[in-house]
Amino acid sequence: MATVGNLVANLALESASFTSGIRRAERSLTSGTARMNRALIKTERRFDTMSRNAGRGLKRLSGLMVGFAAGFTIAAVVKEFSKFDTSLRKIVGLVGVAEKEVGGFRKELLKLGPAVGKGPAELAEALFFVTSAGLRGKKAMEVLER
Repeated sequence: MATVGNLVANLALESASFTSGIRRAERSLTSGTARMNRALIKTERRFDTMSRNAGRGLKRLSGLMVGFAAGFTIAAVVKEFSKFDTSLRKIVGLVGVAEKEVGGFRKELLKLGPAVGKGPAELAEALFFVTSAGLRGKKAMEVLER
């Protein structure tokens, strides 16, 4: 590439209007920030009020929920016991195992549950099938323990 010559230029900058524009923008931003801060403070106060009111409502509601939970818990316990008892009665009535022997099973099933991670109703139902297959006494319980 060939060089033709050098260009020398003097540039002058009129900064007054530029500086004036920057100052206007700065005032606008400051004013907008102040308005935004005021709005945030109002919003924060409203949320505090809502939170206090919700807290009072939740406190009342939690009392009701505890009552409902207790009711549901009692109902679940009664239902599980009913299933447990029904399975043991089926062993007596349908399989023909003596009631005294089933009374012993009852105690053993309640002890076995935590050891094998099963509930008493589930174990009693399983025992019904085991005794229906002809196993009795200790042999029936050994099958459940596995």
